[in-house]
Amino acid sequence: MINAGYQVLDILPINEGRYIIVKTVQENVMIVFKRDFFNSFGKMFRELGETGIGESINREDIKYALHKGVKRIFSVFPDGSVYTIGVDEFLINSHLWKNKQSREVYSISISHYERIFTL
Repeated sequence: MINAGYQVLDILPINEGRYIIVKTVQENVMIVFKRDFFNSFGKMFRELGETGIGESINREDIKYALHKGVKRIFSVFPDGSVYTIGVDEFLINSHLWKNKQSREVYSISISHYERIFTL
């Protein structure tokens, strides 16, 4: 983040450290550390015209991020790929549903993200 010109003010871990909110001078961002892509996204949301793989974030974590003024999400995957999307675009293009644990989750096609680099 420092190499990208962000001046970090504070870091807040959430969701057992799987996400962090980084407060910066420029904007607040959420960094999401993922175990994998949502590989069955296209199958699950086929009737809504979706295809391919996706990404998911718990609704309560998105609400907290909005409360903290987060404007952008960065998702980091185990293969080292890093994707980004604006929070507004995420919310406009995602689908809200309940997972097996009855938690509300937003899921979105990875095609809405911009792949910015690979670590």
